[in-house]
Amino acid sequence: MFMLVFPCWIIVQSLIPQWSTVFDFHHSSSTLQRRPFCNPCASKTTSSSSLFSSAASPSSPTPPSAETTNNALLSTPDPAFEEALPPSASCPFSGISGGPNSFYKQVWQQLQTPRIFSYLHKGQPVAEITGGTNVKSIFNDNYTKLQANGMAGVSQIVCGKNTFRTAQTKAEHKALKQLVSAPLTQSAVAKAIPIIQQLAEQVIKNLLNRDVQMADVAEHYILDITWRQLMGLELTTPEQIEKFHEQSHIYLKGMYSRPGSPELEACLKAREYLMQAMQEKIDALVKGGQSDGSAIGGLLYATLETDSGEARRLSHVQIKENMLVVMVAGTETSSSMLACAVLLMGLHPCIYKELQLEQDALVGRFGTTVLTQAQLEAKNCPLLDSMLHEVLRLCPVNFLSRSIALETLTVDGFQIPKGWAVSFNIGLTHEQDKTCESFDNSNSNKNSNMMGHMDLLEGFHPDRWQDAAARPTTDFMPFGVGPRRCSGNLLAMAELKTFMALFARTVDFDLAQLKAIKTTHPNDSPEEHKRRYLDEIVQWQPLSAVSIPLDGIPIVTRPRQR
Repeated sequence: MFMLVFPCWIIVQSLIPQWSTVFDFHHSSSTLQRRPFCNPCASKTTSSSSLFSSAASPSSPTPPSAETTNNALLSTPDPAFEEALPPSASCPFSGISGGPNSFYKQVWQQLQTPRIFSYLHKGQPVAEITGGTNVKSIFNDNYTKLQANGMAGVSQIVCGKNTFRTAQTKAEHKALKQLVSAPLTQSAVAKAIPIIQQLAEQVIKNLLNRDVQMADVAEHYILDITWRQLMGLELTTPEQIEKFHEQSHIYLKGMYSRPGSPELEACLKAREYLMQAMQEKIDALVKGGQSDGSAIGGLLYATLETDSGEARRLSHVQIKENMLVVMVAGTETSSSMLACAVLLMGLHPCIYKELQLEQDALVGRFGTTVLTQAQLEAKNCPLLDSMLHEVLRLCPVNFLSRSIALETLTVDGFQIPKGWAVSFNIGLTHEQDKTCESFDNSNSNKNSNMMGHMDLLEGFHPDRWQDAAARPTTDFMPFGVGPRRCSGNLLAMAELKTFMALFARTVDFDLAQLKAIKTTHPNDSPEEHKRRYLDEIVQWQPLSAVSIPLDGIPIVTRPRQR
């Protein structure tokens, strides 16, 4: 399936309209490069150089600029509180193009690494919270301290108004989320693994002896699970499957479109296709009188006892629109995590070899026919489990949807005034994990870790998860926290584990461009090759909630040689 981090994508579409500044990052440079762009708050005659400074004409007084007004929003505390406002970045955020969470990290570092900081987004003051303790102090009480933004704008147009993401009251959100989560329980996931295995085997078979982009392979796998296991569609021909993939891609792309754009129009047409396909499935399930094991079947027959003793069910519209939320939330996140797992295995071939040997041992114990949830548990596949946790730590969701403070909040000695938007940053929370920092600094395999424990080369240590004293705890939150935490984490992990287990058993591979670097720089060491690959070749996707290289991670595959 997908990594069902429901809120991760909601904010993406709101980043696309004009920002005051767009920041570009390049691996080959450690400096923050600022590229002026249009400021929707400034006048049309504002020059790009005036976006960060506005000198008023001495001869003709002018009213305060919108930029000045917006900056004032970041400097107006609640007078009833003595705490200061959080330090401010004083400009809106934009995409992430320098690597996992790099934009937030570099601004955070410029502000001297506070655990909470603020910025403006489209005129809205936003408090960005980091650190597990801080995040949980606010978001574990999501209903009374915060009001969820839910979905707005393009997001609501694309997914609909009848989802748990749009629910504002505690009772309604809790009820809808419980119903939507019914087919995502541990027992439901266990029953789905044989189908997930079958789809993974088909995808892996098709990529052997080919040069492929791993991001495309991962997305294909996740979308196959979407039509087969989630929506339960009966697509029997290659043409039908290809059409589903095509329409799904158009639909998902629409999440990044602007109102009135051709992309949004195409997205809504694709939405009609998906809604119709799901309605036909629902009609068939109603006629049959029982669920067929698909997620949509689980939603149709899921019930929740109300206070009056009646059994509440989802309407057909709620089923279809919540399934679209599930699809949007999961496709990009899970496919990016899977692609990043292969990237990290390519950068760490010795660990990949150990993973292959672990799978050989598993096959020796249980055979090759059918994978089960029990086989994939950490006690049987400790390295597989640890490796994927390390991927989640290093390449987390970049940003989440924002909530609104219902009252003035205090966090880490600062105040967040009532009405401000509030978000938390998973990557920076992982960055501040002192347990990881201590483990890496004392790791006997490294003389020193100059790049830090979040570096994809020096910081990748799956073995940290097998040491109770070194394992991340409070500051590890890849699926979020609180009542709006991801509901699909069990299914997401099953998808990732199933694919990587079968991939390791079957495939040897090289990162295509790393292989080329070894040819063009024969005198460099293996570590120098990999650093050059990351610094000079890999460019990360901007304007994305997830971490994925622009080139899609090209790999060269071949059947595994034992």
